[in-house]
Amino acid sequence: CPVGRCTAPQRDGGSGAATFFGVLLGGAALYLVGGMAYNVRSGVEGIDRIPHWHFWQRVPQLAADGASDAYRGALQLARFGRNYARAWSGGGSSRHEPLRAAEATE
Repeated sequence: CPVGRCTAPQRDGGSGAATFFGVLLGGAALYLVGGMAYNVRSGVEGIDRIPHWHFWQRVPQLAADGASDAYRGALQLARFGRNYARAWSGGGSSRHEPLRAAEATE
């Protein structure tokens, strides 16, 4: 390498995913610590010191309900195929009307 022409390899600042998860983890920690501090100052005791404890208790059931709805929707789409998708995208007065329209075309 001629003198003065070689450069050290440039180093990246890291991946975007690492930054995203770092900010996410930092925000979660701030939410948890800040919420607990607020609840302690408000005189809350026990497990209820965790911010929005009753919501966090329901999260697993809410996730299971969402997964179940997505699965049932995928099954209906697989069963009725394009007819179901066309009927659904055409709009209707009720949620079940596209299903009835798809069944009628078979």
